[in-house]
Amino acid sequence: MNDLEKDALTRELQDRSHDIGGHPIGLGDVKQSARRIQRRRRIASGFVAAAVLAVAVPTSIAVSSGINNTAPGPVEQPTPSVTRTATPDGPVTLTLEDLPRGEDPQRSYFYNGDLVTPDGVLEFPVSLQSTTPYGDGWIGLGYDGQGSAEVFMFDADRNITNRQPTNEVLAVSPDGSQIAYVVVEEDGTQTLVNAPADGSDPVTWSFAEQPVIRPIGFVSASEVLYQTEEERSVVGIASPEGLTVLEGFINSTSANPETGLVTGQTSSSDTGSCWAVMDPATSTTEFLWDTCEHSLVELSPDGRHVIATRGQDGLGLRDLSILDARTGDPVVSYKQGPRSTVSLVFNVWEDSESVLSLATPDDGQSWTMVRMDTSGALEEVIDPVEQEPNSDWPFWFPVI
Repeated sequence: MNDLEKDALTRELQDRSHDIGGHPIGLGDVKQSARRIQRRRRIASGFVAAAVLAVAVPTSIAVSSGINNTAPGPVEQPTPSVTRTATPDGPVTLTLEDLPRGEDPQRSYFYNGDLVTPDGVLEFPVSLQSTTPYGDGWIGLGYDGQGSAEVFMFDADRNITNRQPTNEVLAVSPDGSQIAYVVVEEDGTQTLVNAPADGSDPVTWSFAEQPVIRPIGFVSASEVLYQTEEERSVVGIASPEGLTVLEGFINSTSANPETGLVTGQTSSSDTGSCWAVMDPATSTTEFLWDTCEHSLVELSPDGRHVIATRGQDGLGLRDLSILDARTGDPVVSYKQGPRSTVSLVFNVWEDSESVLSLATPDDGQSWTMVRMDTSGALEEVIDPVEQEPNSDWPFWFPVI
């Protein structure tokens, strides 16, 4: 990424921050901003149609993973190495100095285009932004030579078996069993697809050409949370019985099939933004709780916790908290110390108790990955990588 592109992303993120009165923006906003800039860069460079990929953007940033929700990755996730203790009494200092080296990430990530899994490194024949196991092979999100998003199907040897125009997002259930994406038909209409990861017959819903439909996550195995991309988004659930609108949201960031909970933004103004959690099984018009102090990023795989944040700048988030998803009560907070200058990007759940984040000491020349958990443990999980200041982020996650 060159200076111009990085400046453009920074300005867009800062503009959004002003819209919410200094509160951090949601991960979905970061993804969309970064995705637009990266797509323009790819169109200009012709980079896309080439080789080995990188999945899931650091949630999205070099971005954008193109995948929503926390799916476990291509292999079963072993228990992370962090020893969990009681919740700390106060904030944990967010720093990169003298961190202990923990177990390698138990979740797949892209490193300079290659998919690094706990079992080894995989290459794909096209450049991808995200991917997840599907049937006997894989499904992934990439771009054609003109910068248009496509969903790719691969066999077990990662040969392309099918490709279709799509809307730049894959949503994957936390256990990896369900995958949702949109196919843009030849006449411009859209088909929302809920595809079992075992390759069995999918369930589909038809939508008009506009507005653009994007899957967000799963409320249950048979119910897909989606939203429209327009001036005022509609957030809804597609189920075998039809479509149900969730009132009060202006956009949504995650859903969880274990608890049926949904997170999203409820307002945005010059003075700030507000966010909420809803249980659609109980009410599609009332929230369990709401907050104007945090942005709500993503529910944990078991649905008990939600990633939240208060502050960000043009490079990334300045803090990270884990809240109780049903009450909004704080579980643990990670905050900058007196001399800390750490930025976090691409924050995803590794399992139901720990979060992985890409981190840089604000100079953008060194990147690492840290693990933060509900007990307040903080550790580094990869060896730091040196980067040229104007180059792309070296890592991103396939499913975010």
